[in-house]
Amino acid sequence: MNNFSQIVACECGQVEFETSADPIVTAVCYCDDCQAAGEIIGNLQNVKCFREKDGGTPYVTLHDKNWLGLKGQDLLEPFKLKPNSPTTRYVTTCCRSPLFVKFKSGFWTSTYRSRYKNPPPLEWRNKIGKRRSKEPFADDIPRYKGYPLRLFWRLIKARF
Repeated sequence: MNNFSQIVACECGQVEFETSADPIVTAVCYCDDCQAAGEIIGNLQNVKCFREKDGGTPYVTLHDKNWLGLKGQDLLEPFKLKPNSPTTRYVTTCCRSPLFVKFKSGFWTSTYRSRYKNPPPLEWRNKIGKRRSKEPFADDIPRYKGYPLRLFWRLIKARF
């Protein structure tokens, strides 16, 4: 991928962000928090499906400097699984579109892949050891029981 630049918007278009560089990673997560939050957010009224059928959550992870708010940021509602959680998920108040996840101490933002008109291809599935579904996997991308070492390498590389 080169020059991955797109407008990422909520369903009704009142909230927009722009990506301005290639992602750090594109992956599907099956950690306990992603599955639990996905179920809760997915049950909100009028939420369009943003997870895979097996409960995995596809993300496009970007450096914060490459995730730029264009309009409607006042329409974002934070959601935490627990009050002390280091992750905050953001859903719009206008049309209940889940848009992204922010890690408190991280320099990256994980955006929901479903919000892209032309999403980048998935690279792998992580935390499959926590996967609740018994359905067969939908593809042949690599799978990891935890987080792959190359994820940490990419985060370190992106930091510097």
